[in-house]
Amino acid sequence: MFCAARNLKFYPIALKLAIESNDGPLKFLENSGSPFQIEHCTGIRKPFLECSDWELLNLSPPTVLDIPDRLYGQYGISQTYLQNALNNYLVQTIGLQTMLQSLDVNLNQPQVFVGTTRHYSWDKAAGKS
Repeated sequence: MFCAARNLKFYPIALKLAIESNDGPLKFLENSGSPFQIEHCTGIRKPFLECSDWELLNLSPPTVLDIPDRLYGQYGISQTYLQNALNNYLVQTIGLQTMLQSLDVNLNQPQVFVGTTRHYSWDKAAGKS
């Protein structure tokens, strides 16, 4: 469950990285004629790329889960293309530490306490270091 929550939380950041990266596969969205709008946690809609990292980290789960369908509807980006485009930017690919370093937000590395039994799922949940 921790992995799913972590991946959902950082999905908008991965999308922003894929758009803003010089060689990002979604770079074309940066200068599209109609900017991709997103509703952040206060209910205000604004262009996705104008949202701060803090705002993107605090999008509601339904808003984040709706992003792929909205990108398909507005730009015709298929699920397969989007998944491939984001693969090098997702927290589960680059690791939590790298993702946190890319943010323009002062966040500390989360602390995880693990029992002495150290169940195998803890390694999976923590992701790369």
